[in-house]
Order: sequence, then structure tokens, then C-alpha cells
Amino acid sequence: MDVWRAKRIARDIDIKADVLALEDDCEEDDEVGSIDNDFESEYVGPEKPNRTGLDRTALAELGASLNASRACDSTGQLSYVAKKRLSIDKFIDNAAAADSKATMDFMSMMVAMDERAAKREELRLERDDAWRREQVARETKSEADRQEREDRREQLQLMIFSKLLDKK
Repeated sequence: MDVWRAKRIARDIDIKADVLALEDDCEEDDEVGSIDNDFESEYVGPEKPNRTGLDRTALAELGASLNASRACDSTGQLSYVAKKRLSIDKFIDNAAAADSKATMDFMSMMVAMDERAAKREELRLERDDAWRREQVARETKSEADRQEREDRREQLQLMIFSKLLDKK
């Protein structure tokens, strides 16, 4: 209701300012300073001059026809506010699309990271298995070498004992 009243006051001020003759020599400060507080009354007087030269009914018909044609075909000129609203709507749509794309990109990135982690784990397990096999091979070789040395030592001891016993 306050918006309606403010618009009504602004329209009344505009109407009175347009009708006011500026070349009069009389003091009209009292008239201009007092605004009619009856908001429900309609101002009836000469029409407000406009830049088109058409009266209000012709302008209303023209506006209705333009709005009807704009509703059917969107090739007409749009106001600055309408362009801004469309621009904001497009921005919001693009932001939503970018957000969903970012979500998909994030999900694909997480899947790729999981795949790489699984591959790294598989490679680590293969390296561990190879190291264990090498370790077992080294241990068996060292055990075989030790056994061979021990066998040679026993043979050498047997030979020495047999030579010692043969001399006696």
C-alpha cells in the first residue's frame, strides 16, 4: 500500500509540475508546497504532454499491441531491465550447468584417483612379491653355499683324520 501511495504522490507532483506555467509573475509557492492528501481522488485536467504526440488511449492501444506481439514473437526490442533479467537468468542457468559439470568432473576425478591408487597398490604388491621371491632365492642360495662349505670342511676333516690314522 505504501508503494501505491508513493507512486500516486509522485504522479500527482509530476502532473502539477507539468501544468504549472513558469512565466507567471504571481507567487505560487503556497500551491506547490501543499499536496492534496486525498489519494483516492483522480486528477482530472488537461492531459500530460508526451514526446510522441499521441494521446493516452492511442499509447495504451499501441502498448497492448506491442505486448501481444512480443508475447508471440520475441524478436522485438527488449527494455534494459528485461535484458538484465534475461542475462541474470542465463547466468544462473550457466552457473547451475557449471556446478553440475564441476560435480561430474569432481566425481570423475575421484574415480581416476581411486583407480590410480588401486594401480599403485597392485604395483607395490607385485614389488613386494618380487622382493620376497628374490629374498627366498638368496636365502636358499646362501643355505646351499653354507651346506657346500660345511660338506667340504667335513670332507677335509675326514681326509686329515684318515691321513693321520694312516701314518700311525
